[in-house]
Amino acid sequence: MVPRVHTLALHIWDSLSPDWQNAIMEAIEPDEVADASLIYYFEKLEHLDISYTQIDDLSPVQLFPNLKHLDVSATPIQDFRALQHLPHLKELHAAYCRPFSLELLTFTPQLSVLDLSYPCGPLIETSYIEQLSQLEELFLNKTGLTNVLDLLMLEKLRVL
Repeated sequence: MVPRVHTLALHIWDSLSPDWQNAIMEAIEPDEVADASLIYYFEKLEHLDISYTQIDDLSPVQLFPNLKHLDVSATPIQDFRALQHLPHLKELHAAYCRPFSLELLTFTPQLSVLDLSYPCGPLIETSYIEQLSQLEELFLNKTGLTNVLDLLMLEKLRVL
């Protein structure tokens, strides 16, 4: 009989696109992974770089509850709602991406680095940015942002 965890891990793995599987295997040590331990590594994963890939579905990041650094730059992702499931996220790089509601980032209270440079369209709004109280570095190159009043509330911001 196949253990339940093993079956669940294989089901999750098989449901991921090849691009996601490749990104995950690059993020963890391949020699450490056995089918039965996939879920263990999903929970341990802290850094994930899917930038410059054709990944267009961000929902698998929910598998990585302890993710701290995520780079989705230059991907065709349109739905960023999965970010609200990453409470430990400290760095988000989303340069050259489609703009998304910054309200989603209010679910990431530890966020200290945010890169929204060179968006593929105008920023939706910035009013929620003042709620990112841990933000230390904010990159907004070529966003067209002209009202910086919301940024004045960010006491820890040291790089803009």
